[in-house]
Amino acid sequence: MRLDAVVQDSFQGAMLGTQYLIDEGHERIAWLGPVSQSVQSRERFGGYSAAMAGAGLRIRPELARNTAWDDVPAAARKMLTLKNRPTAVLGLWTGAVESSCRASREAGLTIGKDIEILGWTCEEDYDRAYRALFGGDRVPPTMVWSIAELARMTVARLAARRQRPQAAPVLVKIPARLRRSGGGR
Repeated sequence: MRLDAVVQDSFQGAMLGTQYLIDEGHERIAWLGPVSQSVQSRERFGGYSAAMAGAGLRIRPELARNTAWDDVPAAARKMLTLKNRPTAVLGLWTGAVESSCRASREAGLTIGKDIEILGWTCEEDYDRAYRALFGGDRVPPTMVWSIAELARMTVARLAARRQRPQAAPVLVKIPARLRRSGGGR
């Protein structure tokens, strides 16, 4: 790394989200989305893997594939119709959580009862855009992070860099937290 960076903490968020699902009794936790597409996707998969390993749970290959974005809806449908389907899905991008919810409804599964889905969005979009994805249905537990905090920390890093231009590069990670909404609107 040759320059400062301020980013959301994808590893920590995915690890905490997976740990939440484990604490809720889930063992067959699916990963839905890309792994190799970006540093962010690899960090999220790393957090998922770390939580599973820490709990002594194995990642089942049929439930954790490196899925390209165009293939996510079909992968969700396939996963949720397996004989030993997952009891929970990590949808750590809006498209993945949308596909998981749609596939769950198509399979006749009740979200929060037959299947749990854990989503990911920024705090600032949660009420305005993210909740709307679910209509009046229950919004799944979601990892959220703050764009405003990321912006504040970026400005602070720029000010610090201006004062000490030769200082070693710094990586700042904005934490994600679990937001449980419970019911619908």
